[in-house]
Amino acid sequence: MRALTLIFRWVLAAAVPGCVLIALILTVKKIFGRRLSAAFHYGIWFLLILRLLVPYAPQSPASALNLISPAVNLLEGGTSSSLNSGSRVQKTAGRSAETGQKKTQPVKPIFQSSGKSTETGVSASPLESGLAAVWLAGVLFCLAKILFLNRRFQRQFKNTVPAADLQIRRLSEECRSLLSLSADLPVCWSEAVGTPSLCGILHPRILLPVQLEGRLSETELKEVLLHEMAHYKRKDLPVLWVTTLLKAVYWFHPLVWYAFYRMRQDGENACDATVLSHLYEGEQNSYGHLLLHLLELRLPSRPPVSVGMVTKINQKQLKRRILMIANFQKSASRKKMILSVLLVALIGLTGLTGAKQASAQNVSSNPAAVLAQSTVMPKTGEEVAEYWADTLAQRNGAARFAILSDDLKKKDFQNYKDFHFVVGGSSPWVASYTVQKKEETAAGTEYQINYLFTDSTRAKYKGSETITVKQSGQNWFVVRHEDLDLGCPDLSDSIGQYKDWEWAAPAWLPNRTAEGTAQWWTEALKEHNGAYRYACLSPELQTNSEADLLQKQNWVIGSSGTSVISSSVIPIHQTANAVQYRIQYQMRDSSGKTSQRTESITVKKESPGDWAVSQYDNQLLPDVK
Repeated sequence: MRALTLIFRWVLAAAVPGCVLIALILTVKKIFGRRLSAAFHYGIWFLLILRLLVPYAPQSPASALNLISPAVNLLEGGTSSSLNSGSRVQKTAGRSAETGQKKTQPVKPIFQSSGKSTETGVSASPLESGLAAVWLAGVLFCLAKILFLNRRFQRQFKNTVPAADLQIRRLSEECRSLLSLSADLPVCWSEAVGTPSLCGILHPRILLPVQLEGRLSETELKEVLLHEMAHYKRKDLPVLWVTTLLKAVYWFHPLVWYAFYRMRQDGENACDATVLSHLYEGEQNSYGHLLLHLLELRLPSRPPVSVGMVTKINQKQLKRRILMIANFQKSASRKKMILSVLLVALIGLTGLTGAKQASAQNVSSNPAAVLAQSTVMPKTGEEVAEYWADTLAQRNGAARFAILSDDLKKKDFQNYKDFHFVVGGSSPWVASYTVQKKEETAAGTEYQINYLFTDSTRAKYKGSETITVKQSGQNWFVVRHEDLDLGCPDLSDSIGQYKDWEWAAPAWLPNRTAEGTAQWWTEALKEHNGAYRYACLSPELQTNSEADLLQKQNWVIGSSGTSVISSSVIPIHQTANAVQYRIQYQMRDSSGKTSQRTESITVKKESPGDWAVSQYDNQLLPDVK
């Protein structure tokens, strides 16, 4: 479900920007119209394909999205508060009568007792999960329909053989020569089509309706073949498949469907222009008559996901094609080329870029604009304090920055930016917190936040901080806060606070065979869990120095930017009481680069049914090269 939520957010991130880009393209086409070539009218739609495939774009002050940035910020980021509303710490409304403290449910830890990790950074509200499921159902329905129609059509012409007519073969060779095509496209007569069509993405072929056999002149037949081969040369069929799949993904977006409908019409015009550029002047006039002739012969029908010469009768589209043919010029004027380049640059700059994020000064002057990006708006001082604690639990510095006062925004902006708007660390993490109101002064209302932290050892220890909040207009903001200085407790303190630590190892390692111990040693690096690895060590290695090394790292091993993709445990030497293993890791870093890492361990029999690692040749914090 997490993957579905991420994909759904990714699709939504392109919804509003896609509308803006479509509006820009249609406006430019409407204003300049005949001043631009058919190739431009078709090619400009590729900017929309790029936008829908890659919804995240560089920020620019020239972006048209700046005009609607409050709405876009809810969708474009993919991880904005509106989509992440489920990731905040969920609280109960219970209140202690003795202390007046607002209590919260515990934050779900990253490491569970089973040893499996749980991602808390991406969660979804029930409404978002439901919408994601509906979206997926629509996508699957569209894809199933596409596959069904194409499969049914393929069965109709799978036994069709290429035409043996010498005239067709001669004209086909002539058209291939005109277009400089090396591929030999089979030409077949078929009852499955009502208009000349290019079909098949893997094995393309030209299908001619049997109703046209003997009813076209040699010139007309040549122009038909030239048109379909021009589609092949221009790669129009693969592009059509891409747009068809995008329509399935964005089935809920009517503007996307309309845009690709217009793109298909413009593609036919561009293909006509390609054909006309390879015809003599006298033949260009007959090409327009050919289109009318094909429409007169039969109401055209086209196979699914194919490019045909004529489609359903559309008077407006037919008029555009005839006018383009009548006014066609083989060589585009220099002014037209310069105008096309400038318009592509203009649309790209305004439609393919994201809204410019406000600077520290701008954000400070309009904090309400930042808060507007959040679904849950803090309306009271207590809600601001809870929100402040939530941001530490979720390590969300952007949300914390939004509720700072103007003065603190200016003061702390660079510090937040340097840490990429992330607060807190991966370990220890917030297990729960309480908020207690202290006193009200002219400077604001003071709250004390008491945190309960935990780490991979399951040890629990406390921390607290005090913040002051004050109302400004209809909203409340943090006007003062102290830095939370949470030092790692000594190992003895952890053991004293968490008695289970001493006997938890057998529960973590249900299979204390030699191979089972080696497997859990490997699992420890996968989970970045130093407690697992410590529990695998023999009593001789469980020394204070070994424990201190792990404790200084908050019992986290490995690098947060490097993860284990897969591993294999291979025995290389075995005796009655010891087994030496070589462990091979397949690693991936945050850039997506993969590498391999190998370490050797020796597992020794400590007692019947109990094996432990007695020797290893790798550091607990591997630095993968």
